[in-house]
Amino acid sequence: MMLICVGLSHRQAPIAVRERVAVAPEQIEARLRQLKALPGVREAMLLSTCNRLEIFAVAESRGAGDDLLQGLGPAAGSASPPAWTRWWWARRRSSDR
Repeated sequence: MMLICVGLSHRQAPIAVRERVAVAPEQIEARLRQLKALPGVREAMLLSTCNRLEIFAVAESRGAGDDLLQGLGPAAGSASPPAWTRWWWARRRSSDR
């Protein structure tokens, strides 16, 4: 199992990008369903404020984290990875020791 943390904040991304990925309170439930529907994602938590978006997920593999990042690209207004990956940070930690 992997714990995956993905996000962006005012330290990495300009306000225009943060506004595109912000999740309104009434959209959180739907966005969480989308995240949990990704292959390999077992659990997900989402935090969206005016300054940051963070997603924490328990996944079966590193590949699920890559899928998670790929899914966030269009939310940032671009399907082209070079245009949006520079804003996101990601951490992965395996429970297999």
